[in-house]
Amino acid sequence: MNLEFKSADGSPEIVDSKYYKAIFIGFLVLMLNSGYLIGASSSSLFYYSNLVLHIVLGLALIVPLYTKVRYYIKTDMLYGKTFGETVGRLGYLAMQIAFLSGIYLLGVGNVRAESYAFYGHVFAGFFAVMCLISSIRRAAYNVSVENTYWRAGRWGLTIFVISVMMPFFSLLIQSALPDQAGTIRNQGVIPSSLEEANDEGDQSHFFPSPAETESKKVIDTRFLQESQSCGRTGCHVDIVAQFSDSRHNQPALAKQHYQNTLTVVQGRFGREAGKFCAACHTPAILFEGDAALPVHNLKSKPLPASRLSCNSCHAIQTVKNTLGNGGYVIDKTAISGLSTSDNRTVQSVHDFLIFADPDPHREFMMKPFLRAQTSEFCSTCHKLTLEKPFVADQPVPGLTEYDYWAGSVFARSDIKAFGAIRDDRDCSDCHMPRIEADDPADPDGKIRDHSFQHPQSTLLGFDEHASPAKSAGTSGADRLFEIEIFAVRSAGDFAENAGNAAAPASGFAMTTRQKNSDIEGAVPPRQGKNRASTQLVLEPGEEVVVEVLIKARNVGHAFPAGTPGSAEAWLEIEITDERDAVVYHSGALQENGEIDSTTTYFGIELLDSEGKRVRLAHGIGANKVGRCQWLLPNTVFLAQHRLRLPENPSGQHLHISAKMRYRKRGLTEKVP
Repeated sequence: MNLEFKSADGSPEIVDSKYYKAIFIGFLVLMLNSGYLIGASSSSLFYYSNLVLHIVLGLALIVPLYTKVRYYIKTDMLYGKTFGETVGRLGYLAMQIAFLSGIYLLGVGNVRAESYAFYGHVFAGFFAVMCLISSIRRAAYNVSVENTYWRAGRWGLTIFVISVMMPFFSLLIQSALPDQAGTIRNQGVIPSSLEEANDEGDQSHFFPSPAETESKKVIDTRFLQESQSCGRTGCHVDIVAQFSDSRHNQPALAKQHYQNTLTVVQGRFGREAGKFCAACHTPAILFEGDAALPVHNLKSKPLPASRLSCNSCHAIQTVKNTLGNGGYVIDKTAISGLSTSDNRTVQSVHDFLIFADPDPHREFMMKPFLRAQTSEFCSTCHKLTLEKPFVADQPVPGLTEYDYWAGSVFARSDIKAFGAIRDDRDCSDCHMPRIEADDPADPDGKIRDHSFQHPQSTLLGFDEHASPAKSAGTSGADRLFEIEIFAVRSAGDFAENAGNAAAPASGFAMTTRQKNSDIEGAVPPRQGKNRASTQLVLEPGEEVVVEVLIKARNVGHAFPAGTPGSAEAWLEIEITDERDAVVYHSGALQENGEIDSTTTYFGIELLDSEGKRVRLAHGIGANKVGRCQWLLPNTVFLAQHRLRLPENPSGQHLHISAKMRYRKRGLTEKVP
C-alpha cells in the first residue's frame, strides 16, 4: 500500500510504505535491543546474539535511516515550527555522533581506554532518539489528527520509554536480588564429611572432590587447558607471560612427587579417590571425567590438560566456603568454544565479540571475590583438611595458610601481636603485588603480578627439591624476620637473676673477652631506654643460657608454609673463638640430611601408624603429628639454648651468631 503525504511546499510526496515500515520496525527493534544491552550484562548466548543483532542492525540502518531523517529535516520538519525544528536539528546532529562513535568502537574495541567513545555513543543515541521523536510528534500534530508521522511518533515514544526503563528495572532487580555467588560466605551447616561437601553427595560425577560444574555434569574442558588466547589480541599480554613462567602453570603430571602421591592414593583408596587431588592440580582432567584413570594413562594425556590455566581460577563462579579442599563451582561462557576452536576465523569472531563488549567477559572472569576477598578465594585450594578415607582417624591439616592469616593482625583479627603493622594485607598483597604494565583491562597502568612469586624464593633461592639450608631473610626494610640475640644468662642464676642478669644485645653477635681466669661479657646497652651497660661474669666451663628473639615481621601466615614436611626452618647458633674455631654449634645438618634434634625447629612432621614420617604430599596417610611448631604472623618467639662454655677458651673473645635456616624438601615415596 502506498501512502500519500504532502510535503511542506504542498506537493504530494509518495512514500513506499513497505520500505518505510521495514526501516521503522528495524529502528524500533534497535531501540529495544539497545535498552536490553545497557541494562543486562551476561555471558549467555542470548546476550551475545543481541550484541550481534545490535551491530548488524546498526550497520544496516545507517544509510536508510540517515537518508530518511535528512529528508525529514529538509521538508516536513518545518511543520513542527520553532520547537520542532530546533530539536529536530539537534537530534539529527546527535544521530550522526552516535553513528560515527559506533563505527569507531567497532574498529578499536570498547575497552576501558575508549570509554569516552562508548558513553558518547550511548548518550548521543539516547538524545538523538528523544529529540527526533519530539520533533516528529510536534510536526504530526500540526498536519492532521492522524497521519504517518503521528503513528510513527506514538510507536516511537512507546518503545523509547520501554527501552529507557529496561536499565532501571534491571538495576532495581539487581539491588533487590544481589548475586550471592559473588561473595564467599560461611553459612549453613558445616559439612562433616566429603559426601556432605558436595551438593550431590557421593553420586556426583566428581566425588570425593567438593568441586563441581554449574551443570553438575562433565564438560568440554578445552577452555581450561590454555591461556594463550588471553593475550592473543594484545589484551593481557604481560599477564600471560608472567603466568606462563609461574609455578601454577607447571604440569602436575610432569612432577614425579605428584605422580607418586597419586599412585599411592589410587592404590590405597581406589582410583576414584584421585578426583580429590584433581580439583586443584588437574581440574581439566577432573571436569572432563577422566580423573579416575590410572596414573600411567593420565601421563599419556597432553601436558596442557594437567596444568592450571587462567580459567582455572577466573572461571570459578562460586566458592562454597572457606573450608578449602577445592570446594568451588566452575562454568564456561557461551562463546568459549569459539576461543578454543582450531579455526582462526572462528577465534577472530570470539575476540571481536570480547572487544566489542568486554563487560560480560569482565563480569564472568572477575567475580567480586577476586578483588575484595582474595584470601578467601585462595583458601579454596590453599587450605586442606584430610579426612577419611585419606587418614586413619582424626582429620589432619594438609594446608593451613589461610587459617593462620585469618586469625592474624594482617586480617585485623588479632590484637595481641608483637608490634604494629602498617596496614592490613591479604594473599595478593604479598604474592601478587601491583606492578607497572600496559594492559587495556586496567586504565591505571598497573596489574597484579601473575608470576605468583613466593617471598621466600626471592630471599632464599630455594627450589622444589631438597636444597641446602639457606639463611632466611634477616636484612632489609621488608625482611621476613628480625633475629636478635636477646640475652645471655648464667644457667645457675637463671631463675634468681631473671630480672637483672640479662645481657641484651641489639645485633646478631655478642663478643666476650677474657679477664684473668674469668670470662666477662661486655654487652652494648639498648638505645633510647636509659639503660646502663650490664656486665655478666662467667666462669670457663660454666653452663649458660642464650636467648634468641625471633620476630616474624612480614610473614602473613604460619611459617614455614606449604605441604606438611616439605618446608622446614630452624635456628642455627654458632659460637667461635678468636681463631674462628667452632666451640658450639646447634642447628647443623647431620650426614643423613636430617636437622639437629636439639635446635629450635619450625614445621610439622606427620607420622603414620608405625611412627614413620609421612613423605606423601599434604600428609596423606598420616595417623598422628610428630614435631609441630610454627612461627605465627607478626609475633615473637623466644628460643632458649643451654650450652657449656669451653674450659680453656682461645683468645679473649667468643663470637656468637644466630641465623634462621630454611629449606624446601621434595616429597617422595617409593611406589611399586
